[in-house]
Amino acid sequence: MKFTEEKLEQAFIELIQKQGFEYVYGSDIQRSPDEVIIEADLRNFLLLKYKKEKLTNQEVTRIIQQLKSYAASDLYESNKAIMKLVSEGFILKREDRSQKDLYIQLIDYKGLTAFRDPDAKQLTNIATDASEPYGKDQNVYKFVNQFEIIGFEKRIPDGILYINGLPLVVFEFKTAIREECTIHDAFVQLTTRYKRDIPELFKYNAFCVISDGVNNKAGSFFAPYEFFYAWRRSPGDGLGDVKLPLHENSGVQENQASQEAEGINSMYSLIGGMLNTTTIRDIIRNFIFLPDSSKKEDKILCRYPQYYGAKKLFMNIISHQKPGGDGKGGTYFGATGCGKSYTMLFLTRLLMRSVLLGSPTIVLITDRTDLDDQLSEQFTNAKEYIGDNNVIRVESRAELKDRLQNIKSGGVFLTTIHKFTDDTDLLTNRSNVICISDEAHRSQTNLDQKVRVTANGVTKSYGFAKYLHDSLPNATFVGFTGTPIDATLEVFGEVVDAYTMTESVKDEITVRIVYEGRAAKVLLNNSELQKIEDYYNQCAEEGANEYQIEESKKAVTNMNVILGDPDRLKALAEDFVTHYETRVAEGATIKGKAMFVCSSRLIAYELYKNVIKLLGARSLGEWSSSSINSTNYSSYFTKSFGYPDEWHVTNLPHRNKAGLVQFITFRLADSIPQQVLKDIELELKSLSDDKKAIEKRKRYQFWLDKGLGCCALANREMAQVVQEALLYHDDKKYNLLAWSIMSNHVHVLIHTRNDLRRIVQSWKSFTGKWALNNNKKYNLGIDTNASSFWMPDYWDRFIRDEDHFNNTVRYILNNPLKANLPKEHTAWLFRGCHLTDQMKQELHPTQIKMVMTRIEMNSLLLLSTLIFSIRKMSGFILLIY
Repeated sequence: MKFTEEKLEQAFIELIQKQGFEYVYGSDIQRSPDEVIIEADLRNFLLLKYKKEKLTNQEVTRIIQQLKSYAASDLYESNKAIMKLVSEGFILKREDRSQKDLYIQLIDYKGLTAFRDPDAKQLTNIATDASEPYGKDQNVYKFVNQFEIIGFEKRIPDGILYINGLPLVVFEFKTAIREECTIHDAFVQLTTRYKRDIPELFKYNAFCVISDGVNNKAGSFFAPYEFFYAWRRSPGDGLGDVKLPLHENSGVQENQASQEAEGINSMYSLIGGMLNTTTIRDIIRNFIFLPDSSKKEDKILCRYPQYYGAKKLFMNIISHQKPGGDGKGGTYFGATGCGKSYTMLFLTRLLMRSVLLGSPTIVLITDRTDLDDQLSEQFTNAKEYIGDNNVIRVESRAELKDRLQNIKSGGVFLTTIHKFTDDTDLLTNRSNVICISDEAHRSQTNLDQKVRVTANGVTKSYGFAKYLHDSLPNATFVGFTGTPIDATLEVFGEVVDAYTMTESVKDEITVRIVYEGRAAKVLLNNSELQKIEDYYNQCAEEGANEYQIEESKKAVTNMNVILGDPDRLKALAEDFVTHYETRVAEGATIKGKAMFVCSSRLIAYELYKNVIKLLGARSLGEWSSSSINSTNYSSYFTKSFGYPDEWHVTNLPHRNKAGLVQFITFRLADSIPQQVLKDIELELKSLSDDKKAIEKRKRYQFWLDKGLGCCALANREMAQVVQEALLYHDDKKYNLLAWSIMSNHVHVLIHTRNDLRRIVQSWKSFTGKWALNNNKKYNLGIDTNASSFWMPDYWDRFIRDEDHFNNTVRYILNNPLKANLPKEHTAWLFRGCHLTDQMKQELHPTQIKMVMTRIEMNSLLLLSTLIFSIRKMSGFILLIY
């Protein structure tokens, strides 16, 4: 049977009906053609649910009018406000002023975990969430197709899922049997045509579903296509395994094995696992995150590992909470791509709002300041979502102690494990404290005593985790980790849920791993090897102790001498570069990454330098002044970008029009001293405007090449960020043709597809904020009082003819030479040209990042890794030498 769009639509209808939704044909609904709410359903639901409170028709009309009053022109803010009304409820001022204000919910959440009544001060005045005895909910569930909506144009969505008359989920289908038609077309249909023509529909949207039958994905209406994901678990994936007090099982089958859903099966898992009446209400209520404030249109819809992980951890915490439990809230094993920070956020919401926990205190603990920064930024911008204004990043142990001892409940505090040193003072003995630990396989599991023999005698100490547990003796501890070792399970409890690397690959978050065994032959000192071998045989027989660990470090040092042999590292680098170039020559077209695993940071760095040196010799070495100047670039200009209309017009150095080739220069705020700028103005004031502009640019360039100011772009990390910003919108908003990143300014040649001012602003905005935020970390030298990184203005000039194009490309690529910069200067590395095959070296040294990570192996050996971001390579290559 051919799986046409019509048959796919019918399959969804039949499957969704089995989940408890009534199927209704769009034309059977009585309404105005521009109306997207089914008013009768919403009115009937509210009158029935609040019958005891004697809710009137007039009051219901007021609620509906309030929903309609949100403007579709400001779609994100309107959707954010309505989603809060739907998930949180609101306070309704009664017509009869003698009656108490009424807490209204637009969806009946009976059957879900009981929540505390929200603080009325945080609710919109016409909403809130009351504790009610469980029973069958009173919601009106409908799936509607062929629902004509007239907005700016008439559109007919393939399907809409209604709850109580609100269009919460919109479906778009595409056939899988037409090669030219893809699921991405469904995404474009929703987020471009429908958004433009019927924005009113998406004021009420919780999320969207796109499908061609084989590929079935859900995502936020405001999310890019790459953030639409499959739902690969069925409703019986273990949520019924742990029973809660006052918690309904909601029809979830117990002990049903998790099945990985692929192809057509993913349609069943999406509908059965995500769109059943219980899960969809749970998602709408708890698992859609809209930040308190956002410069972008951020709306985060949970993915299945986040949903199941947060739910299972919540249940496990209830079961193991002290004083009745052992305080081991469970371990979450999440591989790359599990989205653990959002899982923590979803879990925090469940914990903070639960009736069963009575407003607990949450302590989020990381072991790195960068992780603490990330979580703090996310959580402090989620106070409304969490339901507590007391979300604070604590700077010291003393501050944490003061805050914990001055409250009896509530509060979310973020800190690092390193604040728990040898201070064993009690922070609090409350049992309604939940500690959530990130990276729970490292410093957060060292509870045992350490004995060291020194010249001054025997010393005894404990790890950070011991002091943490002694300070919070009645807390419940939850651990998140990508490597659950035995110590993790001993401290936090058994693995409650897992998201594996296999699932991450299938979800297209992690690229496929391809393993290739390699061998690097070097001369080894056999006697030293035998000593190391004998030592580890002894460890295996006797078991490792503290003394042996110290001895192991000495053994590893000897091993590093062998592994770090300069000739060996040079051979490895040669092998890798040759391997890469061969794959490019073979025509591999899939982007990917490669990772080296090295035995120490020093070896990783030495290997990195070898690779850089080889690539520099093979690619940048060809970029001599003679080769640049002898290449004819004009043919690429006329062939690829045509002849702009402006060619015949004189004296038009500046034009902002899509389709032109533009030469842009932008510079750092302190790149030219103010006195020099004033002198140039005085010197040129007698010239005409045209001549003044030309001469001023020449003088500015002269001073720029002197390398004055902080010269932050000479820093490799800073230059890397700027280059990535240039490459980010390549082939989208413009074609990046040539570029050069100098110490204090940047030259770029592009073929524009968008407004030039916005293009340049996007480069400067992102990189400028990054520079100011990382000034101290990377020692960029920017004035600590500086409020801006770039000069507000920039120079632009559109390319007039072939000669102008040729000269501009040569000028950009030769700029480091013109400025007399030494060959080791970063400017020689951070330049590029996308016009000739010879010069388009895909693996440029600037595309290599060295990421030092510490990986525990049997608690003895620390490994370091080099991550290579490689274009045109198939999958993820793991090279272990």
